[in-house]
Amino acid sequence: MTRKIKRIATAALLVVFLSSIMVASARALVLMPGVVIGDYFVYDVSAFWSSTDEYASIPSDLVEINQTEAVEIRIHNVTGANVTTFIAAYYRNGTTPAEYGLVDVDTGAYYGSFAAIIAGNLNAHDVIHPLGADAITINETVIKAYESGNRETNRIVIESTNATTGVTGRVDRYFDKLSGMLVESYETTTSADSKTTTTITWKLRETNQWVVPEFPSVLILPVLMAITMIAAIAYKKKHEGIAKPLISS
Repeated sequence: MTRKIKRIATAALLVVFLSSIMVASARALVLMPGVVIGDYFVYDVSAFWSSTDEYASIPSDLVEINQTEAVEIRIHNVTGANVTTFIAAYYRNGTTPAEYGLVDVDTGAYYGSFAAIIAGNLNAHDVIHPLGADAITINETVIKAYESGNRETNRIVIESTNATTGVTGRVDRYFDKLSGMLVESYETTTSADSKTTTTITWKLRETNQWVVPEFPSVLILPVLMAITMIAAIAYKKKHEGIAKPLISS
């Protein structure tokens, strides 16, 4: 009986030990958002539709997408792994529907119409939702050129096929590495007979999180010196010209 009790106690201690290791590992995998309260991101959103089926018609939701001037995402709050967003769509007819949303960068759980936020400072082959079940990883980290300057971006490509309808899908997204915020997205679906293709694109137009000066500050002093020198030469020539007679005697 004593040996049995010892075995049970040993097994219990082993379970506790393994559990503590699993908990510690899970805690080590907890990711943090790269965005902060007050950050905003403005996107151009558009839809493209093509079909060789003469009886097919453009879906109404795609028509609605192409009526938007812009979509703005503002970071309303950040608590641990949870990012609360304020989402506003600006339509050409003047309407501006808005809502709050939330994204958990650890699990991938979200509500609202915008979920394209991942943790900051992830690298190629990292799992984006370590506490989630989707097992999505970053394909590669690449430098992308934008109007605001070059940025390191994490690219995620997901391909899928609907077993019931045969529709295939491909999502190609780029996230800013530091902030984990979406900068580009191309979502394409193709019908089973390949007759109809739809692509929805998101492209970052403006953000306050990073700003590249139009004129680098390190060049300001040399340019000012050059301007001063040119002005001095022009002034000297002007006055030398006044001093000379217009007609020599």
